[in-house]
Amino acid sequence: MGKIQENDALISVLKKLDFLSTDIAIENNFPEIIFTSNHPSNLHPKHYIALEFAENLEADAVYFKYYDDNRFCVPQIYFYDNSTGIYDQNKIAEIHRNVYSSSQVALICIIDKKSISLFDTRIPVKVVDENQITNKQCLIKEYDLVEELNILSKYFNAKKLNSGDFWESDEASGHFKNSKSVYELLVEALSVIRKDFHKVFQTFDVFSDVKSANNFADEILFKCILMKYLEENGLAFAQQFYQVNNLQKNSLNEILNAGNLIQLLEALDKHFNGNVFFIDDNKKDILKKLDLSALASCLDGKYGSNSSLYIWEMYSFKHIPIELISNFYEEFIPKDKENSGTVYTPSHLVNLLIDECLPLSDKPEHLNYNVRLADVSCGSGIFITTAFKRLVQRLRIEKWITQGKPNELPKPTLDEVKAVYPRIFLELTKMTQQLN
Repeated sequence: MGKIQENDALISVLKKLDFLSTDIAIENNFPEIIFTSNHPSNLHPKHYIALEFAENLEADAVYFKYYDDNRFCVPQIYFYDNSTGIYDQNKIAEIHRNVYSSSQVALICIIDKKSISLFDTRIPVKVVDENQITNKQCLIKEYDLVEELNILSKYFNAKKLNSGDFWESDEASGHFKNSKSVYELLVEALSVIRKDFHKVFQTFDVFSDVKSANNFADEILFKCILMKYLEENGLAFAQQFYQVNNLQKNSLNEILNAGNLIQLLEALDKHFNGNVFFIDDNKKDILKKLDLSALASCLDGKYGSNSSLYIWEMYSFKHIPIELISNFYEEFIPKDKENSGTVYTPSHLVNLLIDECLPLSDKPEHLNYNVRLADVSCGSGIFITTAFKRLVQRLRIEKWITQGKPNELPKPTLDEVKAVYPRIFLELTKMTQQLN
C-alpha cells in the first residue's frame, strides 16, 4: 500500500474503525481506503478515475467496495480531514452540495479534533438565503471521538460496509433514498421552472397559440440550461468568451436581462458544432420582441412558483454529470401517444450497462476505443454520452500503459478526444424537430 503521509488524527480514527486493516473476504490486493494526495502506485485504472472525481470534490480519502464483475471497484464514502479546523459550517455545506450534485457517493464523513460526523449525500442542502446554504438536515449523527467512537464502530466499520450490513442498520436504513437524489429533485425543479417559462411566453402576443408559445419556451429553456452548465464548468473561460464577443456582461442572467440572448446564441453557434445553439431568422425576430428579464428571474429562482427553488444555489452545475443534462431532454418530450413509451433511464443503470458492454481494465481487449456504437432507441442520448466518456477513458488508460503506468492517468488533448469520437449510429428521432 505504500507509506501513508496523512494527518495522524485521521489515521487514528480510520484504524479504530478497521478501515486500514485487511479484510480476508476481499479477494484482491487493493486497499479499501485510498488517500487522494498520497495513493499507492499501480492501482486499477478505475481507481484512478474515481480518485480524480474525489480530488475535485476535495476528499482526503475514499473507501472502495469491490465486486467480482466489470464494476470491479466502486467508491462508497468520502472522508474529509478537518482536524485543523480549516472547514467551517459553510464550507462543509458547500462540500456536501458538490458531492450531492456529483452523485459519486452516498455518504461523506467529516473528522475533526473532537468528533466524527456522517452526512447523507442523497439529501440536498437547504438554502437559508441567496448567500447561505446549510446541510444540518443531512446529518445522520455526530459522535464524540473520545466517548462515542466505540458506539459508532459497532455499525460503521469496513467489514459492515463490505457485507452491506451498514446500509441495513437501524442508524442508516432511513437514509440514502434515491427519491431525493439530484437526478430526481433537479428534474422536478426543472418541471416547475418549465411551467413558469410557459406562463411567461404565453403572455406574449407574438405567438399564434399556446402550443407554439410553449414549444418556443422549451427550446429557449433547454438552450439556457446548456449555457448555464457550460458557464459554471468554466466561469473564467465563459466570461472571457462574453467579452471577446462584445457581450459586455459576466453571466448568462446579466445577458438575458440586457436583451443580448440572440448575440450570445449566434456566438455559441459559431463556436460549437452540431447546431445546438442555432435559431433561425424567424425565431430571432420573435426574440427581439420579448422581454427576456423574466427568463433570468425564472432561472435565478425569483419568479412565480419557482421563487423558493434557488436552483443555482442548491445544486453545483460544475459537478453535475453531463449525463444528467441529457436526461433533461426527457422533460421536453411531449407526452402524447406517439412517444408514450419514452422512459427515464437512471444513471446507475446506464453505468452498469456501460461497464458490461465497454469494461475498463489494463487488458488490451478492454482498451479498444475505435469502436462502432449503436443506440437503436436513442432518446436523450444518455447511453451514447456515457459510452463516449468511456471510450475517452480507454484512450487515457492506453496512454497510461504506454507511459509506464505513472501515478495518474494522462490527460488527453482536444485533438486526441476528437480522434476518438465514435462512429455512432443513432436511430432517427424527432429530437431536433421537437427542440428547434
